[in-house]
Amino acid sequence: MSSVTKEKEDFSRLTDRNQKLVESMRSEYALDSIVYAQEKQGQKARLQRADYFRNVLLLVLLSAPAIGFLLLRRYRMNIMQKKFLVEKNGIIENEP
Repeated sequence: MSSVTKEKEDFSRLTDRNQKLVESMRSEYALDSIVYAQEKQGQKARLQRADYFRNVLLLVLLSAPAIGFLLLRRYRMNIMQKKFLVEKNGIIENEP
């Protein structure tokens, strides 16, 4: 009968050990899932910053030629107006 009680004690110790092991594995899994979620969130934030930077860069690169074109057009119009005013002043000065 002592062997049966010894087996029961061994079994209960093994069961307790297994339960502790399962609990520790669950807590490790919970910690790992929290760490994974934080890493995933950090990665998402980095990707959003990269997307924002890319969009700003594209906006600058696409708007620079348009702004340059408008400035050049205004410059040419200014030169043409000055030539027209010089001609007009010449005509006015030559009138009797």
